[in-house]
Amino acid sequence: MSSTGPRVAPTAKAIIPPPERLRAHKACRRTGRGGFSKSLPGFPHKLVYSLRRDNFVTKVLGWARQNKELFIVDDQIGSPTGRECWRNQRPTSGWRRRPSKDWIAERRGVYHLAGDGTATRLEWATETLRLDPHPEEQLCSHARAAQTSDFPSHAVRPLYSALDCSRFISVFGLRLPPWRTALQMEWI
Repeated sequence: MSSTGPRVAPTAKAIIPPPERLRAHKACRRTGRGGFSKSLPGFPHKLVYSLRRDNFVTKVLGWARQNKELFIVDDQIGSPTGRECWRNQRPTSGWRRRPSKDWIAERRGVYHLAGDGTATRLEWATETLRLDPHPEEQLCSHARAAQTSDFPSHAVRPLYSALDCSRFISVFGLRLPPWRTALQMEWI
């Protein structure tokens, strides 16, 4: 807890858009732009990591190639979600590629969808280093535990930001793979 109150975890949200916004979402899906998933139409996925963009995974790989010691926080817990697990998902029964307005209206709301399971930043970094296809380029042998307080920052980082995806799973019958599997999928 900070002096200004409790830390609030930012949430990644999957939003079923209202029917009048479907045309804009269809345009995003057709072009592959706008942060929308092609395999899960209408679902923004801006908090998803990929090896092609600047994010925690690519930073860990870069740090490991530049430093002999690597200190990663082990008191921040989240639900790592890889881009490849979004791309490779195939919805189960009840999901429609071209949903009707009624189907959308019945399921309207805010949903969480993230990689299954939780991990500390240290666990995530350790697994990233283990899966690195070029370990010979790493200067450090392993990541060491540190606390969030060891890295002063103006940004307040939540200590627990894992998402509860049970509503999405029950409504759509879809679950993303465990975070370790999703991380392995990034290198395939």
